[in-house]
Amino acid sequence: MPHPFFDAISYPWSRADARAWHTALYENIKTPARIDVLYQASGPGLAPLPTPPAPPDVIWKAGLEQLSAARKLESLCTSLLKDASLNSVHKAVQAVLGAESSSEQLILETDGLPDLAFVNRKNLRIELDKLASSSPTVRVLLIRGDPKSGRTWTRHLVERKASELGEGPIVYFSMVTWQV
Repeated sequence: MPHPFFDAISYPWSRADARAWHTALYENIKTPARIDVLYQASGPGLAPLPTPPAPPDVIWKAGLEQLSAARKLESLCTSLLKDASLNSVHKAVQAVLGAESSSEQLILETDGLPDLAFVNRKNLRIELDKLASSSPTVRVLLIRGDPKSGRTWTRHLVERKASELGEGPIVYFSMVTWQV
């Protein structure tokens, strides 16, 4: 099952835990030199970070995005947890390590709408994870169902998964079949 941070092709800014981690980092690790040491320790060949006068939030944003692209976020997590002087960010790091993919969540958080339970979709979630881990550039998941069967909430789940993995654009067609 793809990890929502470590297997994403871009940093998952749409997730609340991703934004909380970013905030914890820039509020607690503010020195550009210290940020750079942690960043560079996450892996070789990384692009340089913005330099001062860039504020810590901008430096960390660039760092998280570049580490995501290089698939090195897990290495950053490991480094942060090993350093006892950084215990102020450990809770946020633990949240990232334990983050659930949107396809595992039973409660869908939706912007502007109430959070709703989306249960009994085991096969859909399995197929969505297979689709997410496949390598083609064009992926298709056919969702059929009667009116009021959950196609709209399936759309929310598909869009959440795509956003989490940094994928896009998403084209969604809803198909309804009526018997005459």
